[in-house]
Amino acid sequence: MIHQSERDALRAQIKKGDYQVASNIYQKNHNRPIGRRYLQRFMEGISNPSGARPGSHQPIHMYEAVAEAVRRRIQRENETTETARAMRYKLIEKIRRDTTPAKPIAL
Repeated sequence: MIHQSERDALRAQIKKGDYQVASNIYQKNHNRPIGRRYLQRFMEGISNPSGARPGSHQPIHMYEAVAEAVRRRIQRENETTETARAMRYKLIEKIRRDTTPAKPIAL
């Protein structure tokens, strides 16, 4: 069983769209549909499936799907940030090069 404090720590990192991505990940990995609202209720502690009955959703699989969705989003954000930084430095260098006056021609 996943303790609620662990779920709360992960839930603090969740942003809009993560539950839908987690639902898609869960369905892909376990060939079972699950709703994004059910994952959200699980993370909030409202729904606490035990996973004891055959065919029921396993809490560890649900938690892993949400964690994977958050990890993918954070990785995508970091890659975007690095790309933006590289473009910023290129732009600054281009502006400096284009705005620096040329050396005067000696007479």
